[in-house]
Amino acid sequence: MKLCPRCKALAFDDMSTCYNCLYPFNLPRVEDALLDAEVYEPDEAVPVVASATTPAALLLDVRQGLGQRAREVLISEGQCLQLGRAHGSDVVLIASNVSRHHAMLRLSGGELVAEDLGSTNGTFVNGCRVQGHAKLTPGDVLGVGEARLSVRKVGGL
Repeated sequence: MKLCPRCKALAFDDMSTCYNCLYPFNLPRVEDALLDAEVYEPDEAVPVVASATTPAALLLDVRQGLGQRAREVLISEGQCLQLGRAHGSDVVLIASNVSRHHAMLRLSGGELVAEDLGSTNGTFVNGCRVQGHAKLTPGDVLGVGEARLSVRKVGGL
């Protein structure tokens, strides 16, 4: 086990990203020093600035349970994110009602698509159970166990 230098959460040794704050453990030492500088405040959301060169992207506000502070996950054009309880997932969701490999999100051609990966408790879009695939748009809420992922627009979409 190792300790995240940003949020102090425990993580498995083979994890490349902190499940709590999404800190990438494999950053070069120079960037580590920049992130740990006094200017950084972990209780504040870090804004994502879009520009003309920013590829089409969406932000997911991930909230693991009631009263939990949301964290932001950026999904860019052509990217797939696996959601689940397994420590190798792109977005780790810690809850007993989340399957190890629960759902997949894919942003392709400007469309965000959610796919349930055969989870026990199902994946929901705006309260409706996903059967196969479901398209998400900004403002939609993806339910994975107790976690809620709200879709927000960023960049060229």
